[in-house]
Amino acid sequence: MRIAFLVQGLETPRTRYRVRQYLPLFHKQEVETRVINIPRGTMRRLRDFRSLDEFDVVVLQKRLF
Repeated sequence: MRIAFLVQGLETPRTRYRVRQYLPLFHKQEVETRVINIPRGTMRRLRDFRSLDEFDVVVLQKRLF
């Protein structure tokens, strides 16, 4: 299984407490994870969102739009 976490800021406290602390648990269960920083700008977001079809689950950290 592959999970993508879409976050605003890779080193913000909310990302550390809501996403990063659980990554070792996912890896222990052999779940592949990727934390993706959402860029500013509609065109950049659309480009990055096209790559999300390779994941089984996509988690939005919070409302992004």
